[in-house]
Amino acid sequence: MKQVTGDEKFHAEKWSSDWYTLREEIPSDIKEYMEDNLLFELVRPWPLEIGDKKQFRAAFGGNGGILDYRFCRESWENLIYIRGVLEKYKPFKILETGTNAGIFSWMCSNFLDDFEIHTIDWNPNSKTFVDKIKDYFNKGEIIFYNTKSPDCFKNEWWDESPFSKQKFDFAFLDAGHTYDILLGELRAVDELKVPVLMVDDWSDDKLNRAIEDFVNESDYEVVDSKAGTTNSENKKVGFVKILERKNV
Repeated sequence: MKQVTGDEKFHAEKWSSDWYTLREEIPSDIKEYMEDNLLFELVRPWPLEIGDKKQFRAAFGGNGGILDYRFCRESWENLIYIRGVLEKYKPFKILETGTNAGIFSWMCSNFLDDFEIHTIDWNPNSKTFVDKIKDYFNKGEIIFYNTKSPDCFKNEWWDESPFSKQKFDFAFLDAGHTYDILLGELRAVDELKVPVLMVDDWSDDKLNRAIEDFVNESDYEVVDSKAGTTNSENKKVGFVKILERKNV
């Protein structure tokens, strides 16, 4: 595993990470992924050089998500679950809202033979992570859009949207965590007739309500759900639900 510097060790201890203390307990079939040097860079909570600025980007350690620097055991459980989802559906063309540190692109690069991901994030720094993943794996295609997901799906822009004529196999929705934004995203992928959806953070009551309201008005049904982690503020994060379109 990548050796940490003194500065990195300070931040690791500050965040009470168990990423190292539980190292020997990581299941053997995913150990190589959990100890991947690139993953280490993507999830680390200490300052990251981006351009001419040093930013304290918590990535998934503190912001929630599939992998969390502070929760090793929960992270490998989520990793195993998402690997199973990708191996089950084997999507090729994927839409993602909420790139963040690029963890989902990292997973697709590990567990899919070929893919094309169209991923959206309002933060231009996410491109730094996407570029690292593209250079590291040199497989598949990852196309990053620096915009807010609602802007991509506004009715007045729809005909000119890069997504309006696309045929996606799979969508991972993890962008704006409000009822209106998530419901808008769900309705947009419904219009695109995406057969399989994975929605993050359903443990948030308002997001779960958006999912329930969408299911009631659409041809989608919830076929599976996964519990995630609890962050430092004792909020439940990283919970995903899988939705399938009934009339594909």
